[in-house]
Amino acid sequence: MAEHEDNLLQEEAQTRSRLINNVKYTLKIILASNSTSYNGHLTVSFSLKKKDQTDPNSLFLDAVCEQVQHIVTNGNKQEAPSGKVVRIPLDADKLVEGDNVVEISYRNEKDKTGDGFHHFVDPQDQEEYHYTNFEPFYCHRLFPCFDQPDLKAPLTITVDAPQGWVVVTNSKITEQQGEAGLSRWTAEPTPPLSPYLYALMVGPYKRLDDNYGDVPMSVYCRSSLLPYLKDDVVEFFEVTKQGLKFYEDFFGYKYPFSKYDQIFCPEFNVGAMENPGAITFTENYVYRETPTDSRRLNRAETLLHEMAHMWFGDLVSPVWWDGLWLNESFATYMAYLAMAEATRFGSRAWVDFHTLKRWAYREDQLATTHPIQGVVPDTNSTFLNFDGITYAKGASVLKQLVAVVGMEGFKRGMQIYFRRHEWGNTVISDFIGAIEEGAQVSLQEWSKIWLETSEINTLTSSFETNKDGNLTALVVQQTAPKAHPVMRPHHIDIAVYDWHQGTVQCREVVSSKISGSTTRLDGPLKDNSKVPGAVYLNHNDHAYAKIALDKDSLDFVMKHIDKFEDPLARLLLWSSLNNMVRDAQLSSVEFLALVRSKVATETNDDLVDWLISTSEKVTGTYVPHQHKVREYSKLHQLALERLRSVDTPDKRIMWAKAAIQTVSSDAEASALLGMFDNTGIAGFELDQDMRWNAVIKAAAFGVPEWEARLKVEETRDTSDRGQRRAATCRASPPDAALKEEKWNVILNDEAMSKHMLSAIMSGFRHWNQVNSGLLAPYDEKFFACIQNLAKTRPHEFVEPFVYSLFPSEGVPDTSKAVQMTEALIGRLDESKDTFIKRLMREQLDDLHRMNKCIKLVQ
Repeated sequence: MAEHEDNLLQEEAQTRSRLINNVKYTLKIILASNSTSYNGHLTVSFSLKKKDQTDPNSLFLDAVCEQVQHIVTNGNKQEAPSGKVVRIPLDADKLVEGDNVVEISYRNEKDKTGDGFHHFVDPQDQEEYHYTNFEPFYCHRLFPCFDQPDLKAPLTITVDAPQGWVVVTNSKITEQQGEAGLSRWTAEPTPPLSPYLYALMVGPYKRLDDNYGDVPMSVYCRSSLLPYLKDDVVEFFEVTKQGLKFYEDFFGYKYPFSKYDQIFCPEFNVGAMENPGAITFTENYVYRETPTDSRRLNRAETLLHEMAHMWFGDLVSPVWWDGLWLNESFATYMAYLAMAEATRFGSRAWVDFHTLKRWAYREDQLATTHPIQGVVPDTNSTFLNFDGITYAKGASVLKQLVAVVGMEGFKRGMQIYFRRHEWGNTVISDFIGAIEEGAQVSLQEWSKIWLETSEINTLTSSFETNKDGNLTALVVQQTAPKAHPVMRPHHIDIAVYDWHQGTVQCREVVSSKISGSTTRLDGPLKDNSKVPGAVYLNHNDHAYAKIALDKDSLDFVMKHIDKFEDPLARLLLWSSLNNMVRDAQLSSVEFLALVRSKVATETNDDLVDWLISTSEKVTGTYVPHQHKVREYSKLHQLALERLRSVDTPDKRIMWAKAAIQTVSSDAEASALLGMFDNTGIAGFELDQDMRWNAVIKAAAFGVPEWEARLKVEETRDTSDRGQRRAATCRASPPDAALKEEKWNVILNDEAMSKHMLSAIMSGFRHWNQVNSGLLAPYDEKFFACIQNLAKTRPHEFVEPFVYSLFPSEGVPDTSKAVQMTEALIGRLDESKDTFIKRLMREQLDDLHRMNKCIKLVQ
């Protein structure tokens, strides 16, 4: 039995770094078909700088092993721990100062959570696929190692696998005939890498090839997806080449690895992972249905995000996980910059960037907000920081940094950074120091106030005029929340608008520096002859701040928002209005009515997509329960009208999805099923994903024919995706016995994959079922079991359990949920229950915000 929790303290990692260096791994993995386990043999060498006199046995390897078969240290056999382990102590008596070699043979189980060494069987052809996903602390699930980012080491890997399987890892690999129907694959040693960046994919993956200069490029997927990938791979390779050229030029550093493979992996937990030379992606980016161009843009962003990591994160890596934010923020910002500068998506990239920024706005206003540069005492805490502050706020602040130092200064700083720290590890001061050197500015105060404080400021404007009514000054007020009273410096572009001859005209854009609670700009405009119709303080979206419209600007925007010429300006204005809804300053139903009145004339597809999804969210969260049917029905009817009238494929797809998502009655759900036979909308046929969503809606509203329709779709779609969607559908009907059955499966079937369990969870709660009392028993059960689940089940299970089953959206009266959540938080231990306590505090914050917004309507 394991003595230790599978968790690494920062102090333990620091101790290991002081004790050892020059680490190298040689690994052999033996795989068999139709097996849930595998065997491994590891040789790890390292230099012991000095023994720890205070604790001679402090050196250990992180490991999750079902059985350690033998350990040999410097030729001396060491007693192997019995049973499953999460650490392998190294016997101090057998270690020497200087060079050491440890050999370990072990047996391990394959993973089914999407992390570690994941095993998947394709239901369409029964082929087996494996892949790794190690960030932040999962490498030791594949083999024992010093699983911390600052102990970078080369890895040489050999894999014995059934013939017909392919092996992909970080470096180039060759295949030779093995024994007993196996092939032996031997990879070249990797450069020094942090353990979380090692990668191994094994199975009958299919490959498509190209090259970027002398760098070979391949894209892999499983056999059943190859027809879809073949139709789409040209653009994937094109964006890859465009990104590599842009980054090599911008960073002044050639792509640092020997190949560029990209692998689509089944049941992948996240969008992608930046394993050097072997980037892994979710299969959601292999389009089985015709995608909108917005989806292609999202895929390009993910591709370019992971590519930026090849330099920032892989070539140069963080010392510890408090540097995670910089890794992810940098890759996010650079991906949008590369997309804007080097691909066909151009300025649309910055429209999408703002939709990402809204993730940061939400999380930065929760009680669980934290500084960008935070404290991460252990690896368990790292899991909490894959959030909107780490990715979106950090990227937004980097965009503000570029506004401060200029693009050329930022570029020179990055080139200094990569040359100076190649193949090493860094902390934030190394990054800031390089930018200071490149831009010739001091950033110490800027860094402290932006990276070490929490929450978001609000900026608003007012005017001063003379007796003739001419504008004499523009005054910008900055406020901060009481809990985080920090006033930050902002470099912003201020846009001034007028109504002229039936259109909105931008009179002028003024670049300004804002600081403190009040900034007065005297004689701010070239043309001060009249007060503008509207002022917006974040033109071009350089600022990370909420923009509160003054009364005159708000009135102007409410009347003319569809007349602003620039799509980004329109999005920023809609975003400010949405902030007002969330802050209970604008009624949700008034906002929805405005969207319905303006969206028909919106020409930008990305913005139409955002308005649809935002309207769905506002209706589900901030509209009183007694008005939901009415508001959803209005959206549903609008979607059907637009679907009949629009003439572009992308808009038809968007409005068809909206029509399905906004169903508010069994009659609407039943009518929607008529579209299956292409009878509802001339010339338009629902794709498979829409068909699944429509059947799930029909099941949730108890439409009698849902079961017959389900059987049809299961016949049409026999893929793993089809199996998961069918599982969601079967959990959706308003049937008490069925809900009890699915609840028991969720809680008790630990053999089922995390992804199948998540599919069942996602079908369990529907807003239209809460009034009947059907779900009430599970509100109590949720709070009765969640604390224990958080202790006994992995994060990958607990997070979707909370997001799918917490009693929030659709609940007519949240008072009971508030009381139960507050009571649970009171019982949770701050140090032992950190993960679930954070999730519960966020849910409680959302309930309080929801209540305020609902009261504004009532």
